[in-house]
Amino acid sequence: MAKRVRLADEFCEKLMRRIATTLLIALGIVAAGWRPYVEAKPVTLAYQTPTLSGILPSFVGGELGFFAAEGLELRQVFVRGGPTATAALISGDVDFALISGVASVRAIVQGAPLIIVGGSQPYMDYTLIGAKGIASLNDLKGKTVGVTGAGGVAEYAAVEGLARKGLVRDRDYKILYGVGNSPARAQGLEAGRMQASPFSFMERVDLEQKGFPLLMDIGKVITGFPFVVIVSSRKKAETDPEGTTAFMRAMKRGMER
Repeated sequence: MAKRVRLADEFCEKLMRRIATTLLIALGIVAAGWRPYVEAKPVTLAYQTPTLSGILPSFVGGELGFFAAEGLELRQVFVRGGPTATAALISGDVDFALISGVASVRAIVQGAPLIIVGGSQPYMDYTLIGAKGIASLNDLKGKTVGVTGAGGVAEYAAVEGLARKGLVRDRDYKILYGVGNSPARAQGLEAGRMQASPFSFMERVDLEQKGFPLLMDIGKVITGFPFVVIVSSRKKAETDPEGTTAFMRAMKRGMER
Protein backbone atom coordinates (compact mmCIF):
# COMPACT_ATOMS: atom_id res chain seq x y z
CA MET A 1 0.00 0.00 0.00
CA ALA A 2 2.78 2.39 0.97
CA LYS A 3 4.53 1.57 -2.28
CA ARG A 4 1.44 2.42 -4.31
CA VAL A 5 1.08 5.72 -2.47
CA ARG A 6 4.74 6.55 -3.16
CA LEU A 7 4.36 5.74 -6.85
CA ALA A 8 1.20 7.83 -7.05
CA ASP A 9 3.00 10.75 -5.42
CA GLU A 10 5.92 10.46 -7.85
CA PHE A 11 3.53 10.34 -10.78
CA CYS A 12 1.68 13.44 -9.58
CA GLU A 13 4.98 15.26 -9.04
CA LYS A 14 6.18 14.44 -12.57
CA LEU A 15 2.82 15.45 -14.01
CA MET A 16 2.92 18.81 -12.23
CA ARG A 17 6.47 19.45 -13.48
CA ARG A 18 5.36 18.71 -17.05
CA ILE A 19 2.36 21.00 -16.70
CA ALA A 20 4.55 23.76 -15.26
CA THR A 21 7.09 23.33 -18.06
CA THR A 22 4.35 23.42 -20.70
CA LEU A 23 2.87 26.57 -19.19
CA LEU A 24 6.28 28.26 -19.15
CA ILE A 25 6.85 27.38 -22.81
CA ALA A 26 3.37 28.61 -23.73
CA LEU A 27 3.91 31.86 -21.86
CA GLY A 28 7.25 32.28 -23.61
CA ILE A 29 5.64 31.82 -27.01
CA VAL A 30 2.90 34.34 -26.18
CA ALA A 31 5.43 36.83 -24.87
CA ALA A 32 7.58 36.44 -27.97
CA GLY A 33 4.55 36.93 -30.18
CA TRP A 34 3.54 40.13 -28.42
CA ARG A 35 7.04 41.51 -27.99
CA PRO A 36 7.04 43.89 -30.98
CA TYR A 37 3.80 45.41 -29.69
CA VAL A 38 4.81 45.65 -26.04
CA GLU A 39 8.34 46.86 -26.61
CA ALA A 40 7.77 49.07 -29.68
CA LYS A 41 9.92 52.16 -29.23
CA PRO A 42 8.54 55.44 -30.62
CA VAL A 43 10.75 57.09 -33.22
CA THR A 44 9.91 60.40 -34.91
CA LEU A 45 10.93 61.33 -38.45
CA ALA A 46 10.58 64.89 -39.73
CA TYR A 47 10.16 65.53 -43.44
CA GLN A 48 10.03 68.74 -45.48
CA THR A 49 8.01 67.81 -48.53
CA PRO A 50 4.32 66.84 -48.48
CA THR A 51 4.67 64.82 -51.68
CA LEU A 52 4.65 61.03 -51.49
CA SER A 53 7.88 60.77 -53.49
CA GLY A 54 9.74 62.54 -50.71
CA ILE A 55 8.62 60.16 -47.94
CA LEU A 56 8.11 56.99 -49.98
CA PRO A 57 10.76 54.81 -48.22
CA SER A 58 9.45 55.61 -44.74
CA PHE A 59 5.83 55.30 -45.91
CA VAL A 60 6.53 51.88 -47.42
CA GLY A 61 8.48 50.82 -44.34
CA GLY A 62 5.59 51.78 -42.10
CA GLU A 63 2.89 50.15 -44.21
CA LEU A 64 4.78 46.89 -44.69
CA GLY A 65 5.81 46.60 -41.05
CA PHE A 66 9.57 47.06 -41.52
CA PHE A 67 9.81 49.46 -38.57
CA ALA A 68 7.61 47.25 -36.39
CA ALA A 69 9.91 44.33 -37.19
CA GLU A 70 12.77 46.38 -35.74
CA GLY A 71 10.80 47.10 -32.58
CA LEU A 72 10.04 50.69 -33.63
CA GLU A 73 6.82 52.68 -33.79
CA LEU A 74 7.30 55.24 -36.58
CA ARG A 75 5.79 58.70 -36.27
CA GLN A 76 6.18 61.19 -39.12
CA VAL A 77 5.77 64.96 -38.83
CA PHE A 78 5.86 67.65 -41.49
CA VAL A 79 8.14 70.65 -40.89
CA ARG A 80 8.85 73.68 -43.04
CA GLY A 81 12.46 74.29 -43.97
CA GLY A 82 15.87 72.97 -42.98
CA PRO A 83 16.35 75.39 -40.05
CA THR A 84 13.13 74.18 -38.42
CA ALA A 85 14.13 70.54 -38.87
CA THR A 86 17.61 71.27 -37.49
CA ALA A 87 16.18 72.97 -34.41
CA ALA A 88 13.81 70.04 -33.84
CA LEU A 89 16.72 67.57 -34.01
CA ILE A 90 18.89 69.54 -31.62
CA SER A 91 16.05 69.95 -29.10
CA GLY A 92 15.20 66.26 -29.29
CA ASP A 93 11.65 66.84 -30.54
CA VAL A 94 12.40 64.53 -33.46
CA ASP A 95 14.87 61.66 -33.77
CA PHE A 96 15.63 61.84 -37.50
CA ALA A 97 14.93 64.20 -40.37
CA LEU A 98 15.00 64.13 -44.14
CA ILE A 99 16.94 67.27 -45.09
CA SER A 100 18.63 68.46 -48.25
CA GLY A 101 22.32 67.66 -48.42
CA VAL A 102 23.13 71.35 -48.82
CA ALA A 103 21.23 72.45 -45.70
CA SER A 104 22.60 69.64 -43.52
CA VAL A 105 26.23 70.15 -44.53
CA ARG A 106 25.90 73.91 -44.03
CA ALA A 107 24.42 73.41 -40.55
CA ILE A 108 27.17 70.96 -39.54
CA VAL A 109 29.91 73.29 -40.82
CA GLN A 110 28.37 76.10 -38.76
CA GLY A 111 28.65 73.97 -35.62
CA ALA A 112 25.27 72.27 -35.31
CA PRO A 113 25.62 68.99 -33.33
CA LEU A 114 24.20 66.88 -36.14
CA ILE A 115 25.37 63.82 -38.03
CA ILE A 116 24.39 62.42 -41.42
CA VAL A 117 23.46 58.79 -40.84
CA GLY A 118 22.33 57.89 -44.35
CA GLY A 119 21.02 59.04 -47.68
CA SER A 120 17.56 59.05 -49.18
CA GLN A 121 18.13 60.52 -52.63
CA PRO A 122 21.68 60.44 -54.03
CA TYR A 123 21.24 62.91 -56.88
CA MET A 124 20.05 66.47 -57.46
CA ASP A 125 16.37 66.28 -58.38
CA TYR A 126 16.33 69.74 -59.95
CA THR A 127 16.01 71.11 -63.44
CA LEU A 128 16.35 74.73 -64.51
CA ILE A 129 13.19 75.84 -66.30
CA GLY A 130 13.12 79.01 -68.36
CA ALA A 131 10.41 81.52 -69.08
CA LYS A 132 8.69 81.29 -72.45
CA GLY A 133 10.97 82.85 -75.03
CA ILE A 134 14.18 81.76 -73.28
CA ALA A 135 15.70 79.11 -75.53
CA SER A 136 19.12 78.45 -73.99
CA LEU A 137 21.38 79.23 -71.05
CA ASN A 138 23.05 81.98 -73.05
CA ASP A 139 19.70 83.77 -73.16
CA LEU A 140 19.94 84.20 -69.38
CA LYS A 141 22.79 86.69 -69.64
CA GLY A 142 21.63 89.94 -68.11
CA LYS A 143 18.47 88.24 -66.82
CA THR A 144 17.11 87.10 -63.43
CA VAL A 145 16.94 83.63 -61.84
CA GLY A 146 14.40 83.24 -59.05
CA VAL A 147 14.85 81.03 -55.95
CA THR A 148 12.84 80.38 -52.82
CA GLY A 149 15.25 81.93 -50.32
CA ALA A 150 18.86 82.67 -49.45
CA GLY A 151 21.00 79.71 -48.49
CA GLY A 152 18.54 77.08 -49.65
CA VAL A 153 19.05 74.11 -51.91
CA ALA A 154 17.31 75.88 -54.82
CA GLU A 155 19.86 78.70 -54.72
CA TYR A 156 22.76 76.26 -54.53
CA ALA A 157 21.40 74.16 -57.39
CA ALA A 158 20.89 77.16 -59.66
CA VAL A 159 24.13 79.01 -58.88
CA GLU A 160 26.42 75.95 -58.89
CA GLY A 161 24.76 74.44 -61.95
CA LEU A 162 25.09 77.64 -63.95
CA ALA A 163 28.68 78.12 -62.76
CA ARG A 164 29.59 74.72 -64.17
CA LYS A 165 28.11 75.87 -67.46
CA GLY A 166 30.21 79.05 -67.45
CA LEU A 167 27.65 81.56 -66.16
CA VAL A 168 28.75 83.49 -63.08
CA ARG A 169 26.33 84.99 -60.60
CA ASP A 170 26.17 88.82 -60.47
CA ARG A 171 28.25 88.97 -63.62
CA ASP A 172 26.05 87.15 -66.10
CA TYR A 173 22.74 87.09 -64.21
CA LYS A 174 21.07 88.13 -60.96
CA ILE A 175 19.43 86.07 -58.24
CA LEU A 176 15.94 87.03 -57.05
CA TYR A 177 15.10 85.81 -53.53
CA GLY A 178 11.75 85.21 -51.89
CA VAL A 179 9.92 84.11 -55.01
CA GLY A 180 7.96 81.49 -53.08
CA ASN A 181 7.01 77.86 -53.60
CA SER A 182 6.80 76.04 -56.93
CA PRO A 183 3.40 77.43 -58.04
CA ALA A 184 4.53 80.95 -57.12
CA ARG A 185 7.77 80.53 -59.09
CA ALA A 186 5.83 79.25 -62.11
CA GLN A 187 3.62 82.34 -61.90
CA GLY A 188 6.76 84.46 -61.66
CA LEU A 189 8.04 82.96 -64.91
CA GLU A 190 4.70 83.60 -66.58
CA ALA A 191 4.57 87.19 -65.35
CA GLY A 192 8.14 87.97 -66.40
CA ARG A 193 9.41 88.64 -62.86
CA MET A 194 12.26 86.24 -63.62
CA GLN A 195 13.54 84.33 -66.62
CA ALA A 196 14.47 81.01 -65.00
CA SER A 197 14.03 79.02 -61.80
CA PRO A 198 14.86 75.51 -60.50
CA PHE A 199 12.07 72.94 -60.24
CA SER A 200 11.86 69.27 -59.30
CA PHE A 201 11.56 66.57 -61.94
CA MET A 202 7.82 66.10 -61.42
CA GLU A 203 7.22 69.85 -61.63
CA ARG A 204 9.32 69.95 -64.78
CA VAL A 205 6.94 67.53 -66.53
CA ASP A 206 3.96 69.78 -65.83
CA LEU A 207 5.77 72.98 -66.80
CA GLU A 208 7.08 71.55 -70.07
CA GLN A 209 3.54 70.58 -71.01
CA LYS A 210 2.59 74.23 -70.47
CA GLY A 211 5.30 75.40 -72.85
CA PHE A 212 8.10 76.35 -70.46
CA PRO A 213 11.52 75.28 -71.84
CA LEU A 214 14.01 73.00 -70.08
CA LEU A 215 17.34 74.83 -69.92
CA MET A 216 19.43 72.44 -67.82
CA ASP A 217 19.12 69.13 -65.99
CA ILE A 218 20.95 70.18 -62.83
CA GLY A 219 21.21 66.60 -61.59
CA LYS A 220 23.38 65.70 -64.58
CA VAL A 221 25.57 68.76 -64.12
CA ILE A 222 26.10 68.53 -60.35
CA THR A 223 26.97 64.89 -59.78
CA GLY A 224 28.11 63.12 -56.63
CA PHE A 225 26.21 65.39 -54.26
CA PRO A 226 23.32 63.88 -52.26
CA PHE A 227 20.05 65.71 -52.70
CA VAL A 228 18.31 64.39 -49.58
CA VAL A 229 20.05 62.87 -46.54
CA ILE A 230 18.88 61.36 -43.25
CA VAL A 231 20.15 63.40 -40.33
CA SER A 232 20.14 62.82 -36.58
CA SER A 233 21.62 64.59 -33.59
CA ARG A 234 25.02 63.46 -32.36
CA LYS A 235 23.47 62.80 -28.97
CA LYS A 236 20.91 60.41 -30.46
CA ALA A 237 23.51 58.55 -32.52
CA GLU A 238 25.91 58.22 -29.58
CA THR A 239 23.40 57.27 -26.88
CA ASP A 240 21.24 54.97 -29.00
CA PRO A 241 23.41 53.35 -31.70
CA GLU A 242 21.21 50.24 -31.76
CA GLY A 243 18.05 52.30 -32.34
CA THR A 244 19.77 54.31 -35.06
CA THR A 245 20.92 51.14 -36.80
CA ALA A 246 17.44 49.60 -36.51
CA PHE A 247 15.87 52.73 -38.02
CA MET A 248 18.29 52.69 -40.95
CA ARG A 249 17.66 48.98 -41.58
CA ALA A 250 13.93 49.68 -41.83
CA MET A 251 14.54 52.67 -44.14
CA LYS A 252 16.82 50.57 -46.34
CA ARG A 253 14.16 47.89 -46.72
CA GLY A 254 11.64 50.61 -47.62
CA MET A 255 13.99 51.96 -50.30
CA GLU A 256 14.58 48.50 -51.75
CA ARG A 257 10.87 48.04 -52.27
